[in-house]
Order: sequence, then C-alpha cells, then structure tokens
Amino acid sequence: LRLDAEPVGHMRYAAAARLLEEDRTGRLRSSFGVEIRNLTHPLVYGCLGVEVAVVTADGYLLLAHRGSLGSVYRGRIVVSIGEGLHPDLDRSDHEGDLIDPWKAVTRGALEELGLDVDGSGTRFLALGLETRLMDPDLLGYIQVPHTRKDVQAEFIAARARDRWETRTLSFVEFTPDAIAQLLAGETARHLTPPTAMNL
Repeated sequence: LRLDAEPVGHMRYAAAARLLEEDRTGRLRSSFGVEIRNLTHPLVYGCLGVEVAVVTADGYLLLAHRGSLGSVYRGRIVVSIGEGLHPDLDRSDHEGDLIDPWKAVTRGALEELGLDVDGSGTRFLALGLETRLMDPDLLGYIQVPHTRKDVQAEFIAARARDRWETRTLSFVEFTPDAIAQLLAGETARHLTPPTAMNL
C-alpha cells in the first residue's frame, strides 16, 4: 500500500475539521468534490494518523477523555494514542523515503501520555476513515509493560508535552465482556468513531 503524505499543521487541521463539521447539508463537500476515496483535496485533512489502544501489563484498556482545548472531539472519549504521522519525525531509520507508523506510536505515547514505549510492539488491525471529518487512521493496539498505576503516575507527573489535550484517563478491564458492556452502554455515545471501531 503506497500512501503519499505531507505535514499538516495544527491550524490547517483545525480549520478543515471546523469546515467539515459545520457542513451538515453536504453542500461544501459537493461543491469542492470531496469524496470518501479522495483525500488529496485541500479541504480534507489528508493527514494519516495512528489510533492505538493501550493495554496495560495488569490487563486494563486505557481510555483518554479529551478536554475543551482540542480542535476536534472536545469532551469525547478517545482510544489511548492518537497521533498524526509526520514525514520528518516518523521517517524510517532503515528505508529513508518511508514513514514508519510504529515510530509515531512511540512518539505519541510520550507526547500524549508521558510513557516511554517501544511502538514496534503495536499490532495494526485496519486502515479506517472517519467520513464526517475525512480523517484516515491506522487502527491498532499495543500491550505496554506499565501497570494502570504506572500510567496514572506518569500522567499526573505531566511529562506529556500534549497533556492539554486530555482531561483525565479511565481504565476498563480488557476482557470481551467488559468491552462489550462499554460498547453497548451509555458511555458508547461519548466514544469517538475511531475508538468504537478500534475496540
């Protein structure tokens, strides 16, 4: 699978999100030819990301609750690591012109959660597209060598550079029954689309 990418700054990302969120009639999309299988239009993010669920060493799924400062998904519950791939920061160490999504996971864990994690342990399961915001993501999960208490301690220590994006963390037992209850319960309506798909 070959994907061409370019860096998308936060302001462009936020502006595209705002325009697409407010295009309830679809008039903007149709007038600019925005289609689900075409992510090259300037209105569209065109920013491939990783959405990775973190499972702790003691068997808990980590969920992050977004604060009011983020440009998208304010107040929603997101899967643990959400990071846009960057052609420079995530360039492959072995093949110079390729982007390494596993490096993005390593970077995202540190920037968003304050965790030192080897992203190469990530298992990617799907390439998904959130069609309302035209946001493509590699969906997957990683089991980390940190317990729930370790993760909470690192988060409270505020090592994460992007700490402002997340208001609080919650944990759910990583069992089929607990995840099924999460997806079927009242909390499900607060999950972002990639989170529900990932789980």
